[in-house]
Amino acid sequence: MEITVHLTIPGQQTAIPHLRHWLREVLTGWEVSNECTWDLLLAITEICTNIIRHGYNHQLAGEITVQLAKRGPTIYTTICDTAPTFIPRHIMPPPPEMLAEGGYGLFLIGALMDEIVFERDDGSVNRTILIKHDPSMPHPMKRQTALEPGWQRGCMPQ
Repeated sequence: MEITVHLTIPGQQTAIPHLRHWLREVLTGWEVSNECTWDLLLAITEICTNIIRHGYNHQLAGEITVQLAKRGPTIYTTICDTAPTFIPRHIMPPPPEMLAEGGYGLFLIGALMDEIVFERDDGSVNRTILIKHDPSMPHPMKRQTALEPGWQRGCMPQ
């Protein structure tokens, strides 16, 4: 059985605390482990903050829709926005000799999630898909990935 919920927030930094509260409520209600919840909170917050900071540039009008789906022990997250396209080719940390304050977010997300996919549809919607298996729950026989048929990619209201 799949359970799906979504939340749309304005593309503004002030909306992030509301998003985090909503995420905690949903994941707690689904009895997701603390480890998995914190990994998802960090990853989703980082993606949405990057969209606001770099995509909407703190000023463009736009929204971010976050869709969560729980299928067995696996949480599927789809984050949609209409900011300029950003699809990284490689997710790597900055070189060690560059003691950068920033630039580690995508690398951390890649390390925390089981799968991450960046895509843009034919229109103007960017999708970031995160897949996280809750390690406290038994593994399913076969997990469905974001690239397999049947996975619901859309999170923008029809």
